[in-house]
Amino acid sequence: MKVIMLNGSAHQKCNTAFALDNVADVLQSDGLVTERIEIGREALHGCIGCGVCGQKKNLECRFTDDPVNGWIKQMAD
Repeated sequence: MKVIMLNGSAHQKCNTAFALDNVADVLQSDGLVTERIEIGREALHGCIGCGVCGQKKNLECRFTDDPVNGWIKQMAD
């Protein structure tokens, strides 16, 4: 199993990253694979609740310029 951790802080090497690193260490010691994605400095659209991302055929946000689509693919994998 792979655990994807999202760091929403604009400071990629501060408290939130430190906490995520500690969580990753515990998960990895249990045999899980971890990956941290830095989202704190990304320009993101707010969710408008359209449901496009939840459709089984689509699995992507309707805002095509949003980096969320790449993250959705990573999480689906």
